[in-house]
Amino acid sequence: MSCKPRLFLSGPITGLSYEDVTVWREKIRAALEPLGIDCFSPLRGLEGLLRNETTIKESYQESTMGTDSAITDQDLFDILKCDVLLINLLGTSRVSIGTVFEAAWAYLLKKPVILVIERSANIHEHPMMRRSATYRTDSLDEAIFLAKRLLLPG
Repeated sequence: MSCKPRLFLSGPITGLSYEDVTVWREKIRAALEPLGIDCFSPLRGLEGLLRNETTIKESYQESTMGTDSAITDQDLFDILKCDVLLINLLGTSRVSIGTVFEAAWAYLLKKPVILVIERSANIHEHPMMRRSATYRTDSLDEAIFLAKRLLLPG
């Protein structure tokens, strides 16, 4: 088992294209994995199934990794073993129930949450979402800085 620090990359998936949900995650990975930080995505195991999707569905019951229980349990398992949760809500146009669940689990488990969200007018603005965030920023670059600060020594 790895002793590397672990970061979970949370954010909306349903209704978006594969490119929409992977570009920002790849940016985070490219910045942090060379430093020894493992980045986990809720898309793990679904890449082949979703790669050509222009509108990702809530679940894919025909796929072992895409069932309701597989999606939920893998997410919870990954959050249990991560050290920090990074939530990207920039530009969201509909509430992401999965992301809200992930924030709640992280809060319950007392895991630090880096929330990336507009300064105002995001559909996820809610007292409980705000309270679940350890840090709040409107910049992915600042989120990367915060992740480094939390997960790397010195």
